[in-house]
Amino acid sequence: MKTLFISFTCIVLSLGLCSCFSGCQKRTLTLVSYNVGAFSKEDEDSSQDIAVFLKDIDAYTAGLNEVDSCNMRHNVNQAANLASLLGPEWGYSFGRAIEFAGGSYGNAVVSRETVLRGGNLSLPQLDGCEQRSCTYIETADYVFAAVHLDHVSEEARLAQLAIVTSSMKELYKSCRKPVFLAGDFNAEPGSVTLNKAEEDWDVLTPAEYSYSAKNPRKCIDYIMQLKGSGKIEVIAAGTLAPTTATGIPLSDHLPLYIKISL
Repeated sequence: MKTLFISFTCIVLSLGLCSCFSGCQKRTLTLVSYNVGAFSKEDEDSSQDIAVFLKDIDAYTAGLNEVDSCNMRHNVNQAANLASLLGPEWGYSFGRAIEFAGGSYGNAVVSRETVLRGGNLSLPQLDGCEQRSCTYIETADYVFAAVHLDHVSEEARLAQLAIVTSSMKELYKSCRKPVFLAGDFNAEPGSVTLNKAEEDWDVLTPAEYSYSAKNPRKCIDYIMQLKGSGKIEVIAAGTLAPTTATGIPLSDHLPLYIKISL
């Protein structure tokens, strides 16, 4: 992957994790969050159409939820496949949430930025709930994490959110870069989970319905920024409704985007 705007790096003595914000010049870029439904919720394989969509909106980085990797349902690394469809400058990071059907299932981040480092957080699994994860990357200018919280239990969502928040604060407490958290929170505005999230995160996307794509009636997907992390300006934000040529939605969720200057 190509290197963008990296003039220097430094070591944060506390953890040695965060490279200094490049700060060379202002950049305008688009970030995306999309629950892709294993690229098969509404169509047999939406990967090509989603790649076209991401290129059409000039996306730089996208967080993806519900991604398969080499299992019996989809015997392909879906994140790697999407990156290859996007072009040679794109890379990916896949983070397993669970072992599934002989392979894996989880979240991914695809990006045409140079990825300096990244990781995957395994989140708490309460009784009767699914194992969830949070996958993140660090680029020269920002940190981007993709999360998918439990769909059954508020208690589980709160426990998972707490790990994500505390981990991002600890990893990047001395970092000047903006830290973004994007994904399917399975929680609506005004819920206990969203109210808790807003103690530490600024919600950058409007409260527009993102689920379902065919009959939008719930706002459960968001892009947020960790309070006190690097300064940005939000130029535009919202939900989009990409479809196939025959009008079929590309997933059961609508994608979100933010266009920012940083």
